[in-house]
This record gives sequence, structure tokens and C-alpha cells, in this order.
Amino acid sequence: MNSINIRHPAATPVFIALLTALLTGCAGTPQQSHVWNDADKRGARYDRVLLTALTQEGDKRRSFEDALAGRLRSEQTEVWSSNKLMRIDTPVTTETVAPLLAQTGATAVIVTRVTSIAVEPVQVNAYTDVVAKRRKGSALTYDYVDKELPAFIRNEFTTVLTTDVYDAESNSNVYTLVSSTRGQESLGDVIEVLSKAIAKRLRSDGVVR
Repeated sequence: MNSINIRHPAATPVFIALLTALLTGCAGTPQQSHVWNDADKRGARYDRVLLTALTQEGDKRRSFEDALAGRLRSEQTEVWSSNKLMRIDTPVTTETVAPLLAQTGATAVIVTRVTSIAVEPVQVNAYTDVVAKRRKGSALTYDYVDKELPAFIRNEFTTVLTTDVYDAESNSNVYTLVSSTRGQESLGDVIEVLSKAIAKRLRSDGVVR
């Protein structure tokens, strides 16, 4: 089994154009764009896939890999998270991934990395909400009253992830997907939103079964 040459793709004009377009997307709605780097592999529909995330923070790597694996795994597609096969603090490199390919027989490696991430404080202005309040002495009668909610500050994430798919046999990067989202209040929300969007797009683009 050939090893996979894991590397960051060059900032080609196509990649830069995809990234620029995605950064203008709507809050809360994932924006995505892809390119097939190998036209002969278009619609390959891999069914044995190794997933890995490029990050030095083991807990975040585990969370993302497991979330994406859970969404990609099916009766037709076998998926392995790299954190289940190697120590979580082991760097993801060509040399550390090669034994995992031999162990699993995976025909593709899906590598996701953070292209950019920013956290911005956003002020939420004071507003009035309508709440139901049970009328005293009655179990089934409610009054609806206005409740003043104070202004507060919350954090919003803006995140761009790049997902590269490598063919294990040809040792080539056959597909690249750039996904962005903004408006999430926690990293857990970001992982939930983007793992769902990436899995859906990989399947609809014919990368996996």
C-alpha cells in the first residue's frame, strides 16, 4: 500500500477564489465549494476511508474526527478515525499514516485542517420576550406576560475548513472541499455544523458511498 503524501496544498488561484467567495456567506449557513484535482477520479465513491484532522490539540482532533466519521459511516462505507488507531498526541504525517493504511486497507484518506478561525464578541441588545406564566391556583390556565431581557455579549465563531481527499493507490490529492460557517457560539457548535455539511457534500459529490 502506498503512503500518502500529506501536505498543505499550494494557494492556487482557484483555491483563493473559493476561499474569498466562501468568506462572504450568510451567518449560520455553511458555504461550500469544491474542485476535483484529478478528473479521472471524479465520482470515485470510496467505501473504505481513513479520517484525520490536522491539529495539535488532541481533544479537538478527536471530537471532529469522530463527528465526521459518525456521519460518513454507513452500510456501504467503512470509516476509521485516526485517533482510534494511534495515540492522540502523535503528529499526523505521511510516516504515521502509512501503517494505518496497511492496517485498515483504506482506499482513501480524508484530511481536514483549519484554514482560518476567528472569535468575535457580539453585543446582543436588550429586548422584550413573551413568556407563559401559570395563573396562581390553576394548573391549566396561563397568562402571557412581557419579560425584559438585558443586553449581553456573546462570542461568534467564523471558521473555514479545508478537506483534502487522497487516493491511497495513486498517492494523489484527488479532491478538495472548502467549507465555511459563522455565527456559532461554541467550538462544539462549529464541529456539529461543519461535520454535517462536509459529510453531506462528500456523499453528494460522489467522493464516498
